[in-house]
Amino acid sequence: MLNLNKILSFFYAGRRLQTISRNYTQIYRRLRLTLFFLLMAVFIFALVFMTFLVLNNSQNIMTEKVKENLSGIALNKAIAIENWLAERISDAKVLTGMVDVRKIVKNLIDTRISEYSKRNQGAIIRDLFTLMIEKYGCYEEIFILGSGGELLVSSGDGNGPRDYRKLWNDTPKTGVEITDIYRSDIYDKPMMRVSAPIYDLDGFLIGLLFAMVKTDGIKDIVSQIDLGETGEAYLINQEGIFLTDSKFEPGYILSKRIHPDGVEGYLGGKEWVETYQDYRQREVLGAHRKIPGLNWFLIAEQDAQEAFREVHSLRMKIYLISIVIVILTIITSGELARRVFRRLKSADRELENKNEEVLRSGKLAAVGEMAAGIAHEVNNPLTTIKTLIQSILADANVDDLIHKDLGIIQNEIDRINRLMLRFLQFAHPNPPEFETTEINQIISRIVLLLEHQMTKGGIHFKAAYDRSIPKLMVDPHLFGQAFMNLLLNAIQATPREGEIEVATGINGQYKFGSTKTIKVTIKDTGCGIPDGIKDRVFEPFFTTKPSGTGLGLSISKSIIEKHGGSVAFGRNERGGTIFIIEMPVEEFDGKDSDR
Repeated sequence: MLNLNKILSFFYAGRRLQTISRNYTQIYRRLRLTLFFLLMAVFIFALVFMTFLVLNNSQNIMTEKVKENLSGIALNKAIAIENWLAERISDAKVLTGMVDVRKIVKNLIDTRISEYSKRNQGAIIRDLFTLMIEKYGCYEEIFILGSGGELLVSSGDGNGPRDYRKLWNDTPKTGVEITDIYRSDIYDKPMMRVSAPIYDLDGFLIGLLFAMVKTDGIKDIVSQIDLGETGEAYLINQEGIFLTDSKFEPGYILSKRIHPDGVEGYLGGKEWVETYQDYRQREVLGAHRKIPGLNWFLIAEQDAQEAFREVHSLRMKIYLISIVIVILTIITSGELARRVFRRLKSADRELENKNEEVLRSGKLAAVGEMAAGIAHEVNNPLTTIKTLIQSILADANVDDLIHKDLGIIQNEIDRINRLMLRFLQFAHPNPPEFETTEINQIISRIVLLLEHQMTKGGIHFKAAYDRSIPKLMVDPHLFGQAFMNLLLNAIQATPREGEIEVATGINGQYKFGSTKTIKVTIKDTGCGIPDGIKDRVFEPFFTTKPSGTGLGLSISKSIIEKHGGSVAFGRNERGGTIFIIEMPVEEFDGKDSDR
């Protein structure tokens, strides 16, 4: 008997689920405003926190970068000055260490040597001094004093108010010495003096070499600095007096003292970078380096405003970006809340669709049960009727007209039997009996069976079989039935002079997770499937054909899915429809399959 109550229960369940879905939608709408403000609060708090961290870290990093750059410039300048001074010391050592120079000086202080010979030998040293002065360009004069303080030889004329005896007595004689920068009355410019003792070949002190050094070389080293418009470098001594001119206050050399603020640290020998008030009473960022061996200090400075210009610019940019982000956050929060709400509604609809799918499956099961009941109930009387007709037809006394009518009735009964058989097949399909099978062979056999029907309808058929596809574990009978239903559907949809194309091949990635699939495509150039019925193509008992049952495509889909595959359809690029069957290779590839 048919269970009508079971069928009706699915419809009542569907109405209850729709009511629950509508209640959830109302709840989502009430939560939308709450979600918006919650997102706003979270985003703005995170923004403020991140802005603080970014601003603080960025300022620290950029400040350290500015300080490191300034400190590096001061260090490089200090090293350059140290190297320049080392060259002057080396020049003095080379001159005093030359054997010929030592011999000539020994002769110049020897009273036994004639004045003529002394003048000739002195000229040799004078030429050497002149050559050095021309080569290096940093020496104003080079001369030698004898052990009594007398002038032995000079690159200049030796004139001027100079007390050579006092110079001899005041100069250390233990090694090469460099004086501080001082203003020379003789040359009327800032000068330095390098002195070195001269010993004879026996190691006795016989004289002193003096090199009067111009400070232009040091000034060039210090002044060549790339620190923007307000950057400069200069030298001071232990007392804070300028040893080189200021960039902004010319004439400070040896006459002005640096402002005491900020100098205590580096005058004490520390090397550091800090902001302080400079000699112009301006706030600067300064780096300080001591020149080794001398009480000189190299100072590199830049106005703090210019030095930290990028830091201030970064701060303003971060503030501006933060304002923009706040505005975008408001917009984004509203949009995100709207999207979340939309997704919730979409999830609600998806749940509703799944519920409908469950209900539809239940309905189909109930309809299948009903179809099986109808088939069973109809099949018994039809069998009785068919038996009686066959007995009447066996009677030789039956009139020819009645015999013809009974033959027609018998054919219609056979047609009803076939219809009932399809109903039973839909309601209780046979389970697949898998065996290793060549898909191309199954398709070729079905094509051969339907070849006459295609020829009769004037349909052109094309096939493209990939011979390299592996064998699969399928039920050849069921799979052939599924393919036949799909191909029959294509034949019925294709007009005369149309075309049907069947192709097989290998797909690289299967959507259900297998690495490979065998792909079978069936293309026709028929009228295509209208958009309005696409969702019902595989629905049982749905058909657009006057004489169809609507079970062919549904049965095909069921068979393919029982084999682990999938079937889908779309629009053929040449017009018509394309059906695509995909069968996973890994799941159903037999161990004895070959290529």
